[in-house]
Amino acid sequence: MPTIQQLVRKGRSPKVSKTKAPA
Repeated sequence: MPTIQQLVRKGRSPKVSKTKAPA
């Protein structure tokens, strides 16, 4: 599984998007 940073970079995972939305 990729790291959070990798997922955020791709912006493909909705969970990551929500976690980084407020940030």
